[in-house]
Amino acid sequence: MVREAYDVLIVGAGPAGAAAAITLAGAGHSVLLIDKCSFPRQKTCGDGLTGNSRRLLKELGAWHAIAPETHRLSETVIIPPRSAAIRLDISVHTIQRHILDSALLYHALAHGAHFEVLRFTGKIERSADGYISKAVNSKGAKVPLRAKYIILATGCARIALEKNSKPLHLATPDMFAARGYYRAAWPIEEIRIYLSGPGSDVSYAWIFP
Repeated sequence: MVREAYDVLIVGAGPAGAAAAITLAGAGHSVLLIDKCSFPRQKTCGDGLTGNSRRLLKELGAWHAIAPETHRLSETVIIPPRSAAIRLDISVHTIQRHILDSALLYHALAHGAHFEVLRFTGKIERSADGYISKAVNSKGAKVPLRAKYIILATGCARIALEKNSKPLHLATPDMFAARGYYRAAWPIEEIRIYLSGPGSDVSYAWIFP
């Protein structure tokens, strides 16, 4: 049985999906936001907010809830493999990713969006008034969803997408990322970015509070 139709179905409740939900629900559209994970959830990320990120969060009206959870840094140090360090006067706020994602999701719900933990199967069918997509709940039961429009905000997650049984080929990730937290015995009050040496694959590492 297909559920009642939404104006927009958004697949992926990270920052992109939540931002779309905040904007659309705030404009009066009915929005269903789905994600395979419940929140808060961990996700590999740099955990830093640039000036453009803060500007967008302010436009979404979410910065006031996120700002108290951030740590402000006013300097960035770039460390090449065989030359002197470069110091840049760049303001960055750091925040653990699971805190950022949860705050944005709650902001979307406050604007009237709906959220459910559902795994998108990648199958989309055209209907008379929009699209029907297939999802699976935590018990493994299939959940057909109807919406006039569908937004895929799944980031680098690989999806075998099918529209009316025809496969659609999406770009696949070409990088690998790892993240970890640890307690340091000394204060770190700037972002440090270490670049890889010549002759190796393009890579970098960063460390900040």
